[in-house]
Amino acid sequence: INVQSVQFMIIIITTGSGKTYSVFGPPVKLTEIELNRAKNNGLLVPASWGIFPRVAIELFQMGQIQSFQVSVVEVYQNRVFDLLNQRKVLNVGVRSQTQGRDLGKGKCHPSSCFCRNCFEMQQNKSTTNLPALAKRQTMQFANDVAKLARRVEVSRTSKGHLLNDRSSRSHCLVQIYLSMTHNNKTLSSSFFICGFSWF
Repeated sequence: INVQSVQFMIIIITTGSGKTYSVFGPPVKLTEIELNRAKNNGLLVPASWGIFPRVAIELFQMGQIQSFQVSVVEVYQNRVFDLLNQRKVLNVGVRSQTQGRDLGKGKCHPSSCFCRNCFEMQQNKSTTNLPALAKRQTMQFANDVAKLARRVEVSRTSKGHLLNDRSSRSHCLVQIYLSMTHNNKTLSSSFFICGFSWF
């Protein structure tokens, strides 16, 4: 893990293939008891835990933490939900479907147009910052990681099927905001862990 840069980890697999399991781990194992049992066996993290808790706990070991915060959002049916704020809907990427875009020189494209000029205009006008909208939860101890992972698991949109009793039906984006002292320097980094469903 490089704490001096923005890190991305993206998982894209078919719904029901185990991406939530890979990112968080099995819900029944995301407990403080499992964490203490692993420590008693000389392990930093329980073997069954997923990518997010493993990365988070490893980051705790890398230096003097000044600030450690996490935000988690779910994207489901073209809506964004803040999983750490009672599934509050975040207004992201909303644009009018009735007005066109004036490109100048008498040219006007519909608001649904995705040509290069319209895309660049939309990017230049956009000031919405998804991570800034989502609530951040402060992590102080390794036990906090287990609590947050369990909270996210029960908040996700899910449905049972033949392979799993509880299968997430959405995209999930986890962001870790880290400020720490490393080699006598204060560093700020962001880590994104994204699980995307491919229906």
